[in-house]
Amino acid sequence: MDGITYLVKEPFLSFIKNLIDSKLADDTTKTIRILDVGCGDGSFCRLLDAHYHDRVKLTGIDPGDDIAMAIEQSNKAIEFLKDTFMSYADKVQEASFDMVIFTKSLHHCPDEPKITVARARQLLAPNGLFVAEELWTHIIDDDEHSHRWLFDRVDLLHATGTMIKENVRKDFVPALNTQLPLVERWRIILSGCREHTSAACKQGILDVFGHENTRITENVAQLREFWTALGLKDDESGKAAMTELIQQEARAVSSNEIKGIGILFVCENKQ
Repeated sequence: MDGITYLVKEPFLSFIKNLIDSKLADDTTKTIRILDVGCGDGSFCRLLDAHYHDRVKLTGIDPGDDIAMAIEQSNKAIEFLKDTFMSYADKVQEASFDMVIFTKSLHHCPDEPKITVARARQLLAPNGLFVAEELWTHIIDDDEHSHRWLFDRVDLLHATGTMIKENVRKDFVPALNTQLPLVERWRIILSGCREHTSAACKQGILDVFGHENTRITENVAQLREFWTALGLKDDESGKAAMTELIQQEARAVSSNEIKGIGILFVCENKQ
């Protein structure tokens, strides 16, 4: 897999690979069973499969239409299912997985986060890992500097043709209006993005696993999640722009110029 999809997924992919490698180091003969909740088109599962082959057994679930492509293109190494998490969880045995990953999907689950996380824990084997990648977007809700940092780049890339309106996600189109206040443009991007707040997701995770079993990484550079939906072209110019945007954001977050909107949770199912 190449193109801007890989560039967007690569940071979290590296994060997950480190966790898997630690599991494999404990038992070199083990096959790691992984459930990817909210797998979308299945690209993340395919990246893991391409790297680990038979060292991992992958299942991806998603209730959306994008998974149809994953099911159509799937090989026997990956099981893709169009299903909600709770519906799927009712069909499998407890302790079926060594790792359950929510890829920016916990906030979309209709049940309260605590209920969803508790059900996910039941699917974990002893010492299995619950991993959630979330967008901690509220941290910049009133941060005009971060909004300007984002939209200065969006407006520039649209002006130069590296982003095009035809590629913009339908509900993001109004955010291209440069006459709107920056905070309003940001709110348009966030509208309809979540069932639950970031804080509710965090509290639900801590309620189920406890602080002692939870590792949290905050201030993660993650505006990369929005560049494609805001119209970035998937060609050589788009790839070059995405690479530069990711590097610029990493530097800006590291220097405290802007705040990182990503947050990562890793919880161990200690018995």
